Amino acid sequence: MKLSLDNWTGNRVTFSETPHPTPAQVLGAVHQLDGKVHTEVSLTRDAPDEEWESLTISGGPDYFLVSGEARDGSFVQLTTPGAPTGQTVSLVCGGQLSEFALRDIVTGDKILAVIQQFFDGLSNSLPAPWVVEVS
Repeated sequence: MKLSLDNWTGNRVTFSETPHPTPAQVLGAVHQLDGKVHTEVSLTRDAPDEEWESLTISGGPDYFLVSGEARDGSFVQLTTPGAPTGQTVSLVCGGQLSEFALRDIVTGDKILAVIQQFFDGLSNSLPAPWVVEVS
């Protein structure tokens, strides 16, 4: 597994990478997400026998877009089902400013559990609040 954290200076980006990170290192990287200099943390797996290939946590510092991709092309996103409809939040994800529905983002208190789920191995039978789209 590899951890990657973006680092923006103006319109230029570099990445710091950590091979074989611990959950604590990933959480530390997520805590750096400020929506300005650091806007995206990604975890990727190299092992072809792992079902879920990547997990991306973007945004910060208060709200996050959390998504993952499986080797078969399935896509998963963590949501907030009870969020009010029609309300949006501006987030910088991967260096790009976008508007997201409150339902499609989560607060920081959900992140530790997400990281642990990824380390434990996500499955295509994830319950709500995960939304799974199978290709």
